[in-house]
Amino acid sequence: MADATPRQPPVANSPVQQLLPMIYSAAQAQVIRIAAELGIADLMKESPTSATELAEATGTQEATVARLMRTLTGLGLVTVTESGRYTCFPLGELLQTDHPSSLRHYALLINMEPFFHAWPNLLYSLRTGQSGFEKTFGMTPYASFQQHPDEAAIFSPAMTEMSRQEATAIQQVYDFSACHTVVDVGGGQGLSLASLLQAHPALHGILLDLPHIVAGAQAWLQPYLTSNRCRVVGGDFLQGVPPGGDLYLIKRVLMVRTDPEAHTLLTKIRAVMAPEGRVLVAEPDIGTLFGQLADMLMLIVFGTRLRTAAEFRELFARAGFTLSRTIETPTTLRLVEAVPR
Repeated sequence: MADATPRQPPVANSPVQQLLPMIYSAAQAQVIRIAAELGIADLMKESPTSATELAEATGTQEATVARLMRTLTGLGLVTVTESGRYTCFPLGELLQTDHPSSLRHYALLINMEPFFHAWPNLLYSLRTGQSGFEKTFGMTPYASFQQHPDEAAIFSPAMTEMSRQEATAIQQVYDFSACHTVVDVGGGQGLSLASLLQAHPALHGILLDLPHIVAGAQAWLQPYLTSNRCRVVGGDFLQGVPPGGDLYLIKRVLMVRTDPEAHTLLTKIRAVMAPEGRVLVAEPDIGTLFGQLADMLMLIVFGTRLRTAAEFRELFARAGFTLSRTIETPTTLRLVEAVPR
């Protein structure tokens, strides 16, 4: 139908045309956040939807929601038909709640108000290496979550969204067939570990995270707990880790830890791992634009960083490891493997 022909956004060619939208990146991020908060992509899932219908469903004004939709169209998330109805492009579909690669809650988390208000202190973080978030609010993000349950409620599904995609990506590029026991260090509620155990029937697993976090692990790990292929340990990994694992998976953990904290964790793993054990770190690839922007987020929020291969090599060496290889994945994730020295 001619009515449904998508209108592609124009391509910016000149340096000015390219830089100006970057200057408005904060506006882009907040437009995406509001679209996720209002569930715009979910409302368009079944059929093209008019601005009138969207306004009625979201409690907004028709004129203003039409302006929001025009901006989402310009960003390439939405397309508008000749009759003025809106539907999602593939990018916009990623904001649908039940999309298999959904990033809806992640968009809400990264662009939530506390993080947004921390960014003006980026210069402070650049000069001191300290958290601009803590300068702004006088507490860490995790302490803030404890005081604001509505914000904490976004964190868990956001991490689930990323874990679902990243667990698949890790399995595509890393051979787990020689492993007997994987210890998922700081593994949250266990989605990544559950994915590994499902894909490798001979594998056993240990989930380690803080007690209040692993309290929700039953939802993902119940079949493996029942069959004695898995156990859950509630504790602070900086105080100790379960012994005997031949692979210690550390996903999105070192990036929020200072060098002394990372050294402490790796040293404790080195002391208790199996003789032929390995460490597998999984974090955003700092060689990508996403990784570089995530590195700035780590600086402003935690006063920490994503590490280069050279920085990982030095960090591992001080804890008694040798960096053996780095592995790219089909996502923005990069794997860094280390073995005992």
